[in-house]
Amino acid sequence: MANHFTNALYFYGEQKKLQALMDVLVAVIQKTQEGDYHEELVLAECGLSNETCREHGISFSDIPKFVDTTQLLVKAETRWSPKDLFFDVLANHFGITYASSSIDGSEWYIHNDLDETAFPENVLVDIWGNEDIPDVYEFFETYEKAISFLTERLGTVVKRSENETDESYLQCWNEYLKEEEIGCIAFAIRD
Repeated sequence: MANHFTNALYFYGEQKKLQALMDVLVAVIQKTQEGDYHEELVLAECGLSNETCREHGISFSDIPKFVDTTQLLVKAETRWSPKDLFFDVLANHFGITYASSSIDGSEWYIHNDLDETAFPENVLVDIWGNEDIPDVYEFFETYEKAISFLTERLGTVVKRSENETDESYLQCWNEYLKEEEIGCIAFAIRD
């Protein structure tokens, strides 16, 4: 079974350039059905050859939305891995920049956001399959906030060693959630 990454992308630039990207994506989304892959159609709409980018398995899941006049939020699903090369080609074509967050279970990659402006969170807690606790899919900026949330929701089922770091303690929580098959924790990997 293929891995599928959920991607959130913030494209930054002049409103006119962002609108041009949005027009292309909306046109492609409207021509296709849910679950179709869009990369070849997007490249064709941009007048670019498929040789420009050989990454495949990209599907835009929602109509893009302007966050403000200089930011466009785009959501996509990608097969197997994040598709940074494809998004690099799009950004270069339109003369804009972007930051992306790609998640597949406990794998979470953040690209082009080293200053943590678009994606300030560093921990994702995903809890499922527990009759006593509602499903949770929540992001946290700090390890401390994630630990506090977990202990409030699940109690102190994971004991903390005396000199254990917050990151190490969250790794223990992650192991517990996986062993119990009720969730996982993802840590942001930034490049």
